[in-house]
Amino acid sequence: VTCSGAFALLLYPRLIELMQAAPGLEVRLEAAPQAGVLEGVASGTFDLGIVNHAPAHSRLEGVQAGRDRLCLVLPSDADLSPDFSGLQDRGFIAHPDGFAFADELLGLNFPDAYRGAELLRLRSYVNQIGQIAEPVACGLGYTILPWSGIAACAQRDRLAVAQLARQVQHELWIVQRKERVLPARVRTVQSVIMKAVAPI
Repeated sequence: VTCSGAFALLLYPRLIELMQAAPGLEVRLEAAPQAGVLEGVASGTFDLGIVNHAPAHSRLEGVQAGRDRLCLVLPSDADLSPDFSGLQDRGFIAHPDGFAFADELLGLNFPDAYRGAELLRLRSYVNQIGQIAEPVACGLGYTILPWSGIAACAQRDRLAVAQLARQVQHELWIVQRKERVLPARVRTVQSVIMKAVAPI
């Protein structure tokens, strides 16, 4: 299985439970950017992938499994209705998808003040999904993550999600190679993915 790092955080504990129940099952989970997910499934390296849009690749098909909301993540003691100036004072904790997420979410909610991700006050940059929320939890800035990346976060009790007027939802699609009959073990993993998506 291949998916975003945020979704991998949410999914992997469920796959561990599955492996505990099925000692002979080997599961490989790899985090990758969207293009890497699609290429990995199309090439046959992975049986299943999770992406945020319907696959347009000629060798792939998919089913929409749910949605994942983008969240403006703040320290737990922060004002949950921030203005853009307050965010700039706080500073952005960036990550590989963070700038694109900022363009989507901040551009929609602060159209008069937001002028693009390249003008955000950068406080830190980290490319490990498990570490993105840590500086936010310590009060060092804010970030933007999908809900799946927050739901599985170890520091969740020290984080808060801003209350924004306009929401951004990303679709979650489970993709596989076209016309491939999935073995029972892969269908079982697929059902675990569907259950992981359900509460998002």
